[in-house]
Amino acid sequence: MKNKTIITGLLSLSLATAMISPTYASVGAECKGGNPKCERVINLELSIEQKYAFLKKQGIFNGKTFGKAHLNKKVTRAELAVVIDRMLDLRASKDTSFKDLKKHWAKNEITAVVEAGIMEGKGNNTFQPNKHVTLEELAHVLVKLTDLNKDEYMSIWLPGSDWAQSYLAAALTEDLLQGAEDYTKQAKRSHLVYGIYQAYQMLRTNNGGIVAGSLESTINYTKNKDGSYNFTYKVKNQTEKRQTLKYSSGQRFDYRLYKDGKQIYQYSMDKLFIMEYKEIELKQGEELTFIEKLENLKPGNYEIEFWLVAADMAETTKKKVQFNVK
Repeated sequence: MKNKTIITGLLSLSLATAMISPTYASVGAECKGGNPKCERVINLELSIEQKYAFLKKQGIFNGKTFGKAHLNKKVTRAELAVVIDRMLDLRASKDTSFKDLKKHWAKNEITAVVEAGIMEGKGNNTFQPNKHVTLEELAHVLVKLTDLNKDEYMSIWLPGSDWAQSYLAAALTEDLLQGAEDYTKQAKRSHLVYGIYQAYQMLRTNNGGIVAGSLESTINYTKNKDGSYNFTYKVKNQTEKRQTLKYSSGQRFDYRLYKDGKQIYQYSMDKLFIMEYKEIELKQGEELTFIEKLENLKPGNYEIEFWLVAADMAETTKKKVQFNVK
């Protein structure tokens, strides 16, 4: 998964002046320069080292020397086959027919992966287990591993071989492979870790039929020196697959403010939002953040409740917090 930050202008028109003046605090460099309203998606994606550690814990990677990842090392066809065999827990039903595998250390794993139709020989009854894998060859294997239909993916010409174009398009579209300037170059273990981690998550979700986890909402607040309050509302994707938030207007969230048990304000009541259809994608671990400032609050006991206005997300993303103004 690539790092990405989504910045979207939220257009609104105040219809009346309320005692509360809700504004977004500036968030990051993109929100500077007088832009009053910002939203951002924070990518909390695992680092490649963390992905390696996760896969190692699953028994898919063992490490090369002394258990180290060696992420800059090149990948052989045998190593690729062994990783796939561990991931799928395959078993070969017969002995190998490749003449260059008779005494190879990964003979059984390679045979099982070939039987599964995920990898194939290199001609002349050889597998060439010690040959290094290129990025486009890795894409080819990852597409077969995840059972994607390469013919469903179209793209402009990519910097690789003609035979690899549809495989590259599928792998890049499904985020199994990171972008590169030349896909005929040899893959590194970092590329393998990235692709296998993505494939593992994809297969785990598709085969399980259930998306574990949920969209997790949190609210934190701080009191400013001038007596105003800043509220930070976050929604994090804790599921095992990407979540798409579908909006029908420029409004991204809403909230209600209660004082001593009675509603005194709702964010959307005095605004008009531009009509637009917008999709915001949250990958695993990403979170959507909003910062709202409340001013001129009179003493009392308050409760504020936030939620997303994306389709079918209101109830699952509601979060409230109580606070006291003295």
